Amino acid sequence: MEVKVNHKLAQQEAYQKAQRMMSELKAEYGDQVQNLKEEWDGKNGKYSCNFKGMKFSGTIEVTDSNVIVKGKVPFFALPFTGMIEDAVRKNVEKALRK
Repeated sequence: MEVKVNHKLAQQEAYQKAQRMMSELKAEYGDQVQNLKEEWDGKNGKYSCNFKGMKFSGTIEVTDSNVIVKGKVPFFALPFTGMIEDAVRKNVEKALRK
């Protein structure tokens, strides 16, 4: 899965909003998502979590014009890849607007 969201923000601002998005997801979906972990190295991040017994992991890259979220979708969730991508896109767009 790969979701690319364009932005017109300064790269540092987009990076801060992407980081804040992860914290907000922890707060908003904490009862549904377990073991949400994130690790940032410069403008790139790695994440992992368990959702309904399935492990998700991937990367977040913040460039000067895009936020790119890549992830591995577990086998049992493959039929829902489109829905997962839509949800990721909406969360990134929402975070960049704040």
